[in-house]
Amino acid sequence: MAIGQNGHPRGALPQRIKSFFSPTGTLGEAKGYESRPGQAKMAERVAEIIEARRHLVVEAGTGTGKSLAYLVPAAYAAQELGKKAIISTYTIHLQEQLFGKDVPIVQSLVPFEFTAALLKGRQNYLCPHRLKKAQQHQGDLFATGQAEQLKGLVEWAGRTKDGTLSDIDFQVDAAVWAQVCSEAFACSPRHCGGPTGCFYQMARTKVLDANVVILNHALLFGLLAGAEENEESPSEGYLFPNDFLVLDEAHEVEDVAAKGLGLEVRLGSLRFLLQRLVHPRTKKGVLTRIGDGNAMKSTLGVLGILEGAFEEILESAGLGASGQKRVRQPLGVKSDLGPRLMDIRAQLLKLAEDAGDGEERNELKDHARRLEASAFGLGEFLKMSREGHAYWVERRLPEEGKAHRGEMSLHASPVEVAERLEELVFRPDCTTIMTSATLDVGRGLEFFAKRVGAQEAETLFVESPFDYESQMRVYLPKGMPEPSEGQRFQEALEGWIQRFVGMTKGKAFVLFTSRAMLRKTAEGMAGWFEEQGLRLLVQDKGSSRTRLLKEFKEDRDSVLFGTDSFWQGVDVPGEALSNVILTRLPFSVPDEPLFEARCERIKEKGGEPFRELQLPEAILKFRQGVGRLIRSREDRGQIAVLDGRILSRTYGKSFLKILPECPVELLD
Repeated sequence: MAIGQNGHPRGALPQRIKSFFSPTGTLGEAKGYESRPGQAKMAERVAEIIEARRHLVVEAGTGTGKSLAYLVPAAYAAQELGKKAIISTYTIHLQEQLFGKDVPIVQSLVPFEFTAALLKGRQNYLCPHRLKKAQQHQGDLFATGQAEQLKGLVEWAGRTKDGTLSDIDFQVDAAVWAQVCSEAFACSPRHCGGPTGCFYQMARTKVLDANVVILNHALLFGLLAGAEENEESPSEGYLFPNDFLVLDEAHEVEDVAAKGLGLEVRLGSLRFLLQRLVHPRTKKGVLTRIGDGNAMKSTLGVLGILEGAFEEILESAGLGASGQKRVRQPLGVKSDLGPRLMDIRAQLLKLAEDAGDGEERNELKDHARRLEASAFGLGEFLKMSREGHAYWVERRLPEEGKAHRGEMSLHASPVEVAERLEELVFRPDCTTIMTSATLDVGRGLEFFAKRVGAQEAETLFVESPFDYESQMRVYLPKGMPEPSEGQRFQEALEGWIQRFVGMTKGKAFVLFTSRAMLRKTAEGMAGWFEEQGLRLLVQDKGSSRTRLLKEFKEDRDSVLFGTDSFWQGVDVPGEALSNVILTRLPFSVPDEPLFEARCERIKEKGGEPFRELQLPEAILKFRQGVGRLIRSREDRGQIAVLDGRILSRTYGKSFLKILPECPVELLD
């Protein structure tokens, strides 16, 4: 008999999981359990992969119950193999859902105890030590209104359970939170360990002790890159010895990794950092507390030129109005912003040397480090020194009532991340499992695997248990103008939305690929919705997705117009959502900088960007949009696709082919 880790017979873990998920096993006998052969199949394969130290990519159709299919093997792997599971999701909201709902279910089912911990980025956590310091120096740090918020935070600190931003039920300025959240310079095991009630240190301690750790993709890639750079990565694992990774919502990995491994310098972030030192209007800040006039003068001087410096770079790149603009060669801008940031850095380091308080010294060093990172990033951008990266500038218009010109930012991202991800996550003798409901683009998992460096990983398809034949119907209008036909398309679009919304008397998502089209359609149809007595909810500037979704669920006759974030990650089971209308096939904007660079790279290699990238990406997003409708066995509803290209273009067949087996009806 082959012996695995900890003297454990090889093959015993998959057998244990197979028994657990069988109709007569632990899960089969649980109250309210529905037999899901796909879930059992996935769970057993996950157990095999963990035990054998291999890699796996799984498409698990909606309704599979994939969370339990990886959580149960993870718990058993901790118990029997001494392993630690690092589970990553796309957003903090999904983290909390997994931790608060799915983990307790598994803990109640398995015949042993295991611990789980949730970890967010440290700046999500309140630091009681910094809160106390902020109270002591509030006269130097905060204006009157901000001091009131500080008082609210003090009261909230006494009742919060996890001490994170998600638990706050009132508005807090970013500037106030920045003075009380966990920061490496102040919130350390030495300062905040022990019985201080520090929320980040408590979370950190739980993570170190837990069998299962739940975080998000952005945090994961930051930790992986940081561990590698600092040479702190364990020899047998990723973040801990003998750990393994599970990345849920894996279709987001490429873009999250590209951002996390790239470069970003934001006007707003840099302004915020400098204003923490001294605010030009209130004259409050860290330097006010210290009382150094020279450093204050230098900081205020840089704040005075900051917006102009970014404006000069964007204008040199040829970006006037809002939007994005690719930068293909160094701009030749001789900005003195970088040197002046380094000058403030030098003054802060001098102040740190003279500081008597160790914490104050560390705080000044931390600000100096951040200024250095901003100056270095600015220099890298202007020199375009990162090989294999796409560079671009971006401008967003200001919100109403804001005095400044809006957000301006500089970006660079690796055009391809596959090779880097292969090094980071698909390491030999380790285990990474990537899973999502939508990874296939009609040709297996080859497209996804190639984009994320998982060519050597094993693959598995698990079909959805839903009966789409009886649960869902797809409608395609015949003779629909193509989006390029402008006003003719817009008029037809509004007419068909009226028709389809009328069929279900609301209860509909109308999904757009651009905010401009969403706004135009919402304005054109507002009167009609009012006449019909239907509430129209519109995702636009400043609107919270969480709030919109709550209002949509509460008002059964409402219609929600949504853009990108409503195509995925939204779960509305039951009659509340009976109708999903897709206004366009979700092709990426051709001149979006990173996407354009990826297409160019494919051309350079002799490939066809449309077939190898544009079409597969659009199909994945199309599948995500369609997937909003049927979320349970009881759901019934309809999908309408209002883009005439699905019938008039050859590639339209690729979208139709990827639909679940269900009735498709053409309408005149």
